[in-house]
Amino acid sequence: MSEPDRPSSAILAFSERPDVAKEMLAAARQLADGSALRVVSLVIGEDGPARATEAIAFGADNVVVASGQSPNMSTVLEVLDQVVQKLEPSIVLIGSTRVGSEVSARLAQRLRVASASECLALELDEAGDLVVERFVYGGRFVAKRALRSAPKVAAVQVGRYEALPRSDERSGETEEVSPDLPAPTVSVIERKEPERSEADIGKAEVIISAGRGLRSKEDLALLQSLARALGGELAGSRPLVEMQWISRDRQVGLSGRTVRPRLYVACGVSGQIEHIAGMRPSRTVVAINTSPDAPIHNEADYSIVDDLY
Repeated sequence: MSEPDRPSSAILAFSERPDVAKEMLAAARQLADGSALRVVSLVIGEDGPARATEAIAFGADNVVVASGQSPNMSTVLEVLDQVVQKLEPSIVLIGSTRVGSEVSARLAQRLRVASASECLALELDEAGDLVVERFVYGGRFVAKRALRSAPKVAAVQVGRYEALPRSDERSGETEEVSPDLPAPTVSVIERKEPERSEADIGKAEVIISAGRGLRSKEDLALLQSLARALGGELAGSRPLVEMQWISRDRQVGLSGRTVRPRLYVACGVSGQIEHIAGMRPSRTVVAINTSPDAPIHNEADYSIVDDLY
């Protein structure tokens, strides 16, 4: 692998998903601004050159491109490992997707450094250590932890950072690399895509969320009509996914999606911490629940203690 130019001190940001890569750039930019750190984006895939231009427009100072590589887990791990060893960044931020979550842990193990998964927030302390916030004990508490190793590896929850506004006036340097990849040890026999809805609730400005207070699957039509009237999307809690009332990609929560709409209307949602973890970034929350003691009311800006029907 040819050695790319080494920034003096850098934050390496990566995700195999272009939308999440922009979020990682926003997180890296927030840490880098006001410090001597530079933001380096790693891009893997056939569309590397086009994504490199986009990465600079969304906040990168430098871009490392590994073109012609398939962004599967084993390839991403090998490329990240080699780029980190060449660049020696002080921080590595990886989007906590299915690929990213596994890669971050494996990368940290290879490098024998500390790592943190499913990070909610990031900041640098006075000593230059990376302080991360993450849920612990099944989401019941938020813990702050400081990573002091070099590099510091953090997998950041998807949806926690908003992409910065695009600026085509930004300039940056791009470096092509040719990683030395070993022969693959796993071969793909077949791919089966999970059931998905047409909409992406992660991008919705308004979300109407259904909980176990709903009496039947057919009653989802009531909430769907409300979502349509408000120009929003229908989502739900984990029990509704387990009952196969809604598809998994519409689940909000620790084991589902993290959303940050302008308006989140929780209808018959009790508000267990698993669900709260996924909707806490919402700007305005309306809770409708017959129980005044439902935990969802603690998260709501407006509480309606009444029958959602």
